[in-house]
Amino acid sequence: MTFIELSANQIVLDPLIIRKTMQALKQGKSSVGLIQDDRKQIDLRINPDIAFNQLQVDPPIVIPINKERTHYSLIAKYWQIELIALIIKINPNEKLNCLMQAKNSSEALANTYADTQFSGRLALSNMLSQQWNAALLHDCFELRPTDALFAQFLGVPTKAFQDMRAAQNRNKAKPHE
Repeated sequence: MTFIELSANQIVLDPLIIRKTMQALKQGKSSVGLIQDDRKQIDLRINPDIAFNQLQVDPPIVIPINKERTHYSLIAKYWQIELIALIIKINPNEKLNCLMQAKNSSEALANTYADTQFSGRLALSNMLSQQWNAALLHDCFELRPTDALFAQFLGVPTKAFQDMRAAQNRNKAKPHE
């Protein structure tokens, strides 16, 4: 893979790429054993500044979908299309650093998809030990999520999120000595 700088509006989702990837997964062509991904996406829209920051630290992985190389399909992390759409609303020519995969074979697509899912799940398994500032976390989203959605996002029970937020509120309310 090589780095490439693209305008946000050059990145799309190509149904053919998605179909090839999912078919290859079902045929067992992924290197880490992922066969199917039925996880439901958490529907939380973050604000455009946060979207840009996330795409800079977690670059989209793309492949060219036309000979002129004017448009590229997002592969592996399909959820990033939401972040890209937010950026396009504000500035369609915003430059994003991307990783470009040269191989377009079904097996290569399946391996990339499976590897990113695997690494994402490893990162998620560490979420329980992290501390979040609930007040600042609110500012990341366009609309304030419910406690249940926040908990789902952080991978903790709703009660645990509410307890964390209550403890932070109590700590903030204490007079400073």
